[in-house]
Parts: sequence; structure tokens; C-alpha cells
Amino acid sequence: MENLLKFIILVSLVGILITSNQSDGVGTIRVNATAINIEDSVFNLILFDVADHEYIPNVYDCTEFSEHLERRLGDYGWDAEQIMVVVNCSSPSFIDGYCEQWNGRHDIVYVKDIYIEATTGEVIPPGLYYDYGIE
Repeated sequence: MENLLKFIILVSLVGILITSNQSDGVGTIRVNATAINIEDSVFNLILFDVADHEYIPNVYDCTEFSEHLERRLGDYGWDAEQIMVVVNCSSPSFIDGYCEQWNGRHDIVYVKDIYIEATTGEVIPPGLYYDYGIE
């Protein structure tokens, strides 16, 4: 991970953005020709690193992912907060069976006016706020 961080710092200095994409279930790094400062690259690295853990229901699930992400972001100075939401279990965004078991209760992370799905490291877009019970 230290070498990846050095690479991201180097790339950031020449004005190329590194982001993570968890939508395929596997962490991938994509390079976009967009300038960004070093803190944003570290932010993306933290999201990628935390989401790289295996999801194990009732062992290492949304609670542990959110706790880990909140702690890691806090270590770098971001004012992150783990919050509990009540999600729409009928949404395809959530795993059948597990959502109902907890009556829709789900932990996510809030930082800098954005909500993060800690289990994937992805920002929750406003179009999914209803599914997440975010007002």
C-alpha cells in the first residue's frame, strides 16, 4: 500500500487524478486527465483500502466497514461520522435477506456533505438517497 500511495502522490504532482471504482466488485484504479490536490488522492486511496476487505455478514459488515472508514479518514484530518440509516430493503442496492434481518438498519459514513457506502467505498449519489433513507 505504501508503494501505491507513493505512486498516487507522484501522479498527483503531475496533475493526473487517481480514483477507485468498486462497481465491478473488484478494486480497480482508473486514471483520468484531471488535476487534483494530494489530499483528494489520499481520500480516494483510503476509500479503496477500506472497501478492499471481505464482506462477512454479522462478522465484518456495514458496521465494521463504517467504523474503519471513519477512523481512517479521521487519521488524515477529515471530520467523518459513522451514521445509521434505515434503508429501503426492496431496493436492488441491498442484499436480500440481510437487509430485512436488521429491519433496514445500515451504517454509512458522512463526510464533507457527502455520504459514503463504506462497504464499497463509493459515494452515494443523490439519486439513491431515497433507497438509503437519507433526507
